[in-house]
Amino acid sequence: MKALKSFLAIMIIVGLTATMVHAADVVLKAKITNMIEKTDRNGNQYIRFIVDQERELSGIKYTSGIPVLAFGATVEKARSYGVGDTLECIARHREHKSRESYTVMSFM
Repeated sequence: MKALKSFLAIMIIVGLTATMVHAADVVLKAKITNMIEKTDRNGNQYIRFIVDQERELSGIKYTSGIPVLAFGATVEKARSYGVGDTLECIARHREHKSRESYTVMSFM
């Protein structure tokens, strides 16, 4: 019984101190370095762009390829872009298992 009370107390403390992370919408303007159209497991088409993003870590500047995904209603407009084009869109930033990606919300 004492172990159960201790466990519940710890769970309450963790629950009260945990913060929710909200995805931020950003204006994204970047050059497309790769583009592929794929079908998800539900049979829906989507497009994955890879865009270069400048980064800096410990004073060292480098370029990283970041995936930008277009689903649903945005797929048709995404097809008009190609490798080398500049992608301008409003996208939702997401981080999963220390990997960053963006989902297109609307094209500009």
